[in-house]
Amino acid sequence: MKMKHFSGALQEEISSVNPCRQHGCRLQPLSPNAVSGIRLLSANLAPRSHCEVTTACLFRARARRSALIASCAESNAQLTAFPPGSVALVGAGPGAGDLLTLRAAQLLGAAEVVLYDRLGCSAALSHVRSSATLISVAKGRGVGTGSQGWICEELARHAAAGKRVVRLKGGDPFTFGRGGEEAAHLRALNVQVLVCPGVTAAAGAAAALQIPLTHFGVSAAIRLCTAHDVRDGFALHNGGRDTIVVYMGLREVAAAAAALLKDGMPGRTPAAAVQDATMGTQKVVWSCVARLAKDVEKAALVSPTLIIIGDVVGEAPGWVAWAGDLVSSDAA
Repeated sequence: MKMKHFSGALQEEISSVNPCRQHGCRLQPLSPNAVSGIRLLSANLAPRSHCEVTTACLFRARARRSALIASCAESNAQLTAFPPGSVALVGAGPGAGDLLTLRAAQLLGAAEVVLYDRLGCSAALSHVRSSATLISVAKGRGVGTGSQGWICEELARHAAAGKRVVRLKGGDPFTFGRGGEEAAHLRALNVQVLVCPGVTAAAGAAAALQIPLTHFGVSAAIRLCTAHDVRDGFALHNGGRDTIVVYMGLREVAAAAAALLKDGMPGRTPAAAVQDATMGTQKVVWSCVARLAKDVEKAALVSPTLIIIGDVVGEAPGWVAWAGDLVSSDAA
């Protein structure tokens, strides 16, 4: 094939993709600069290579077309699985906008009603269409739109009106998100429920601080719990070898640390507390169990704060640096 026919053939191949009007997807034709570049490349190749260049470029165009069609098909499948009158429980992740999953973004873009939490959802809301109804169901100390029962009733009411409803939660909907209660309530009313997992706070914080939640030869178990569980003795720790991740633990950090020490955990066991994990406002306190409460109070951390306790915390570069500075100050 001669080069003067090549650009036309390639343009025709790319233009054969039909736009997906529903999602606004389309491939753009090659620019004049791109065509000129291909011609220049071809002019420096032996004539017998023209066919090879043409074939390779056409294969790339076909691959792009296949990828586009697959993407549009996947988006259509998501909408098919999210029919009117259904509710999607969607995890927004730990807070950073780029940790939101692709599926979560697709469901948010299709939603007509979104009920969202106070924590970890701000960035995710940018994916919601302007015509959608946004309802804050924020809960926390001193704030709250309504009880958990009211939230369940609101989800069911909007679904009964034939709306695509998203219940947006920080982290993962089934990890201390009360998603199980909402799903059970909706299923009892024969409302179709979808669940979109999110990056839970434990995974997000551990990654941000470079703490391996499990580590060969150090920890082979992770316990996700609340400060009340630790305080009441429900968080088994295996002497610090098991990793304990405490959700909603800021107000009970002193009681939780005291309970672990009373239960036999060594006071030198590494610990970390992180506020606003993965976000630009992230604030970290490195410590050990014996002095964790004092260090957290001194740093004046606020919610949301996650606490990670166990020998694996000692693998993090930040903790190693903190421990080194502590030794140096004690020596001085």
